[in-house]
Amino acid sequence: MPPASRRAKAFVNAMRFQKSRGGCGACGGSGESRLARPRARFAIAGFRNQVDRYIYLTPTTQIAQGLPVFVTTQADAVLWGGEVSADVDVAHPLTLGGRADLVRGENRTRGQPLPLMPPSRAALEAEWRLGRRRWAEGAYLTLTVERTVRQSRLAPLDLPTGGYTLLHLSTGLVTTWAARVVRVDLRVRNATDVTYRDFLSRYKTFADAPGRSVVLRVAAGL
Repeated sequence: MPPASRRAKAFVNAMRFQKSRGGCGACGGSGESRLARPRARFAIAGFRNQVDRYIYLTPTTQIAQGLPVFVTTQADAVLWGGEVSADVDVAHPLTLGGRADLVRGENRTRGQPLPLMPPSRAALEAEWRLGRRRWAEGAYLTLTVERTVRQSRLAPLDLPTGGYTLLHLSTGLVTTWAARVVRVDLRVRNATDVTYRDFLSRYKTFADAPGRSVVLRVAAGL
């Protein structure tokens, strides 16, 4: 991969912008609803925003030092989307949950999709939690399967990428050591080391997204 200095030069911004027109330069709204029961939770949220002279990044056909050039420009736009999530305590200590989100952007000036809009995602999660034990105040194990679909609403210069499914794992515990509360968390993202390219990545034309990553965190009270 080229050094950071070369990569930075490949991103060209055209900064000749105008103020929003009179009237509703930015209009919109959002809403959220939640429902909770002793063993289940549900939430849904949505938004819609109409923005005049919306500033956004768009790909171009230009190449600089072997890398794609992006330009910052503006247009009248509308963005809308939503998210839904739910989880259920199936049987102690197991909880199952899921979530999904969607974002859409439309260039009202040209009547076409905005570029680099995130593709829709959905995830299913299973979490196993333990209460207090001799060796810990509490512990957990979480398995998440995340699916990102192929973006089908493309702007003229968008480069599509395929959909992909990732597996994430996390585990941790809270314990006491030397009279201090210690929290240990281990997280593994893309546990199966899937090769994929992120639609939102500026480097997707020549570089895959990160493979398996492992993060260990240890925190102790003072």
